[in-house]
Amino acid sequence: DYDGTASSLLVEPERTNLIPYSEAFNSWNTKQNVTVAEDTSETTSPSGNNTASKITINSVSSTRRLYEIVTTSSGNDYTFTLYAKKGTTDYIRILFSSVIIDVAFNLTSGTVTSGAGSIEAVGNDWYRIQATGTSSSAGEVPQIQLSSSASVSDYLYIYGCQIEEGSYATSYIPTDGGTVTRIKDQYSKTGISNLINSEEGVLFVEMAYLSETDPLLLR
Repeated sequence: DYDGTASSLLVEPERTNLIPYSEAFNSWNTKQNVTVAEDTSETTSPSGNNTASKITINSVSSTRRLYEIVTTSSGNDYTFTLYAKKGTTDYIRILFSSVIIDVAFNLTSGTVTSGAGSIEAVGNDWYRIQATGTSSSAGEVPQIQLSSSASVSDYLYIYGCQIEEGSYATSYIPTDGGTVTRIKDQYSKTGISNLINSEEGVLFVEMAYLSETDPLLLR
């Protein structure tokens, strides 16, 4: 929850983006009643380049979506994240076929309109939307859906899709044709011997208060 007011160091665990094409949405398994224009010049993606995709509705059919297939493990948590920006439609929905994730968002107000998820503004009308669920199978079908009531030719923009095993989202891991793993971050600091000696130190205790009538006292 870094707020930008002090120095910081981002340290993240090892994670794998299970989506093989995180930006090349034309390469996703199936596109239904939508067209994808990759690397559109109409907007700048969160990366600062023209690497976003424009998703346009091309049919009166009420199902407007694209989806991919990923391998999962039953009983494990998975987090689905995506960058999205409104166009002539501002409704977007992310879900798994098993419905362990099923969340809709409004890209004008920056709000969750149904389901359990979160949305974060990242600038230039872009949001990072996300949701987490526990898989019950050896495979999931993550989907991105547009509004069933929007008109033909309505569109919005997406970028940087990520499915990762874990109960929370980490920073974006780009992929292009296969899964990509970011190893965990490790850091160390040398040259601090003059700050630490044999007479001083820090004791950290994590504890719970279990009784109101017989509290534990530390002296």
